[in-house]
Amino acid sequence: MTDVLKVCREKRLTRVPVLETIGRQRRLTGVVSLKHVLYQEGFDERKKVADYQQAPVVLEPELRLEVGLQRLQRSGQRLAVVMGRDQRPIGIITVQDIMRVMFGAANL
Repeated sequence: MTDVLKVCREKRLTRVPVLETIGRQRRLTGVVSLKHVLYQEGFDERKKVADYQQAPVVLEPELRLEVGLQRLQRSGQRLAVVMGRDQRPIGIITVQDIMRVMFGAANL
């Protein structure tokens, strides 16, 4: 977790997808949210990322924004990973991104 915290500090991130590399393939295993991690009782930055990651919300690129927003709302997460047909991550999208497209610029 020390490395994740360092990257988040340097890049000013609050959530990051977690990828596992097996051979030449990278596989999405979860998402780490600093809000959940830093306020968790017994947080220890020496632990592994896997101890703090949550199951990712995965969206297909052709999914309607309204459906993606509903999935994110139901999950309680604010970030989803967009996966291509080959099951490789092609991007991330946040609740704020969706709201901006659907309703125009907003400060959330």
